[in-house]
Amino acid sequence: MRRAIWLRSLVILLVAAAVLAVADNVRPWRQYQVEFFERELDQVNAELASVRSQPDEQAADLQAAMIAADEKVAARADEILETERELEDLRAKLAAAERRQTALGNRLEQARYRVRQSPSDPEADPSEIQDLERQQLETRKEIEEIREFVDVREQRLEDHRSEARTARERWRLHTSEATRLEERRQELERGAWWRRLPVAGLFHPSLGIREVAVDAVASEARVDRCVTCHLGAQRPGFEGEGWPLVLRSHPRLDLFLSESSPHPYQQFGCTVCHGGEGRATGFELAGHPTASSPSTDRPIFPRGLFEAGCIRCHEGRDELPAAPVAAAGSRLVRQMGCSGCHQVPRPTSTLAQAGPALDGIAAKTNPAWAFRWLAAPRAFRPSTWMPHFFDLDSDSDRERQIAEIRAIVVYLWEKSRGPAYRGPALDEAPAGDPESGRVLFESVGCRACHLTDADALRDESYPAYERLHGPNLARTGDKVAASWLYAWLRDPQAYRHDTPMPSLRLSGREAADLTAYLMTLRDSAPDVTEPPSASTETRDELVLAYLRQDNTIEGSEVLFEGMTERERNLYLGERSIARYGCHGCHRIPGFEEAPPLDGGDLTALGGPRSLRFLEAGHAGMDDGRLLEAPPSPDYGWSRRESEAVVTTLLGWQGSSSNRSDADAPSGIASVIGRAVLDHYGCRACHRIDRHVAEPEPELGPDLTLVGAKLQSSWLHEYLRDPGEVPVRPWQTARMPTFHWTDSELDAVVRYFADRAGVELFTSDPPPPSRRDLAMGGAVFRTLQCDRCHIGSSSQSDIPVPQFAPTYKLARQRLRPDWVVDWVLEPRRWDPDTRMPASFVSAFGDEPDASFLAASLATPFFRVDQDRLLRVFDNEAEIEAYFDDPRQVAAAVRDHLWALGD
Repeated sequence: MRRAIWLRSLVILLVAAAVLAVADNVRPWRQYQVEFFERELDQVNAELASVRSQPDEQAADLQAAMIAADEKVAARADEILETERELEDLRAKLAAAERRQTALGNRLEQARYRVRQSPSDPEADPSEIQDLERQQLETRKEIEEIREFVDVREQRLEDHRSEARTARERWRLHTSEATRLEERRQELERGAWWRRLPVAGLFHPSLGIREVAVDAVASEARVDRCVTCHLGAQRPGFEGEGWPLVLRSHPRLDLFLSESSPHPYQQFGCTVCHGGEGRATGFELAGHPTASSPSTDRPIFPRGLFEAGCIRCHEGRDELPAAPVAAAGSRLVRQMGCSGCHQVPRPTSTLAQAGPALDGIAAKTNPAWAFRWLAAPRAFRPSTWMPHFFDLDSDSDRERQIAEIRAIVVYLWEKSRGPAYRGPALDEAPAGDPESGRVLFESVGCRACHLTDADALRDESYPAYERLHGPNLARTGDKVAASWLYAWLRDPQAYRHDTPMPSLRLSGREAADLTAYLMTLRDSAPDVTEPPSASTETRDELVLAYLRQDNTIEGSEVLFEGMTERERNLYLGERSIARYGCHGCHRIPGFEEAPPLDGGDLTALGGPRSLRFLEAGHAGMDDGRLLEAPPSPDYGWSRRESEAVVTTLLGWQGSSSNRSDADAPSGIASVIGRAVLDHYGCRACHRIDRHVAEPEPELGPDLTLVGAKLQSSWLHEYLRDPGEVPVRPWQTARMPTFHWTDSELDAVVRYFADRAGVELFTSDPPPPSRRDLAMGGAVFRTLQCDRCHIGSSSQSDIPVPQFAPTYKLARQRLRPDWVVDWVLEPRRWDPDTRMPASFVSAFGDEPDASFLAASLATPFFRVDQDRLLRVFDNEAEIEAYFDDPRQVAAAVRDHLWALGD
């Protein structure tokens, strides 16, 4: 009976184990691995067949070369055998001599020890030391002679066999691809039938969990098992539609996963960038965004938003050239003034408010325009960054919104200060020429930041995205007063001390012409309708409701009855501004100390909540109750903008951007420096990083490596007042004068220096010799540098086109080491430069000065040759000087430095 029970239990246990084994073997990741290896085997067979089917014209020649080389070796067999015997005997003699040398050394040390310890001992014989030193010297000579014989015979054997070895190596390289494919085919076919079995796959060596421990870069230690399913992710060769997405190679193996990339899989894994639950081996548990219900608090980022992972490690320290969407999202957060209502990572919140100051609005425009603007900003300017607060849905309380907008306008005009410009009075704007103003607008630099296209949108269809940094100037004539515009163009900071609008140092005539042109930009069919009237009952109801928030009902009624019409409008305007948070982006009188709206911490938004940007564009709904929280503003996000901002929000979750080296003083300054450059719109004229995919600026030079090029002290002073230093006076576009603060200037200069990896301060090169100065001048004249470079910063008759800056500023402006590197290889610094490569090697990539030496030796440059012979002893010394191209380039630098004295 007991035996029967035991047998039945055993059978049940075996059946259960078999069922569990089969169930475990049919897990999706095992099926993916089996499918991957089957597909790889098919691909390897196809590639191997393709390689073998191709006509191989070299194979016969290579085989013949191998046979011929082997025959030569066979013909010399006796000679080779005799050489090998001699070599064996010599090596034996060498070993014996080396042993004898060691023994003599030991005996010599013993004899020296006896003499030092007991000079009077009969066994301590100084002559023995001399005899041993003589024997040791003779043995050393014998060893050196034997080694020479050994080297000769080894070289003889190498000569006999080198041809055969070279022939075989060529054959191996020729057949390496076929050999590799054959070896991989055999590896994949080994046990393939076993791998396909439903249970045996549990024990197959090629199937199993693949994991990597990641703790070097993540904010927490983790284990990634992603390549358990994504087997082809870290290997090339599995691209294209023929491979399922789960089995494909990563599309950017040059940057991620491969061993040669900056982010190898063994160190970074996958979830550091993509998010998700790395330990999971199931689709749902891993947190794929397309899962019906991801079973994790850390889901994988949706497709198109993967760059959020870059922010977690790099935001605040790098330009993220491989993550343009993430970089754009960070800039949009600053551009749209999100920090006015939300908490954002530093230093995004360290700059001025996003919107213009409204404390002088009465001098700028009129109340009717302001009402229409507040009601629907994008109706007037589709490309504006200003969001919509009103009439966001069909259920909006229209009467209430009209009352609020009118009250806001009344408040702003009541509180608006009078014109207090430090320049000309507003009524003194002279008449200007619109055509001259148009030419000035196109040439002086205005178009870098401003559009004049009334239909321009902030979306993918408009390529000049950086030109949205400043407001679109279409319909300017319908908006502003000409007198205000004239004064603004003369001195923007007088109206707003922290404005990003720079001064272009316009003369009175230029400002008048530009004003005349901009005032012609009007709507062909302007909206001349008056704003709708506000209901007095609705306004009073709102005023009374606000009063009841801070007072008793009876007290509120008393206060209300004591208010005049003006006071009621001002009170409602003040409370409406506070309700909508207008003071978060604008400087408004009476709100200087008011805290901004508490919109929450954007670093904690992330996740599924942030994805609503993609669906609704940051638009919310008001339920219509009287003092309910206002709806979220509608910024009119384009698809590109929403994806960029959501990428940034996702990346801020768990971001390390506020830690590590970004916390160091230099790191903070560098981060703020980049934010300052974005705030002032420097990318509109300059390329800040040529490795980032951005539109090509049209006006200013490339600043990618400006930190390595310019002396930090000179750059600091130039940015403070560029009008005093005409580096490129032939250009019509002007480097504007920005009203940087000292901290902003320091941050920008440090940012460029940090990016170039150079110290802030440079030291002068050693004083040049007479020969260096003479050679530098001769080479300078030979290359005819002054045909492109301006000789004086005050030169007025400059030929056009003129491509190069003045060399009179070189000593004060340029870093000494950079000048030498630039002269040697200009295209290494700027691939698009017009600077000719004068130090060109005829046989390789390394610079040389042979061309210059040959040029100086021609009769045309005989004068310079004679000058050089005054400081050099002969022509041979001159030719020897050109053997070091860096020395010649340094001599050119020394000549430039002398010109600046």
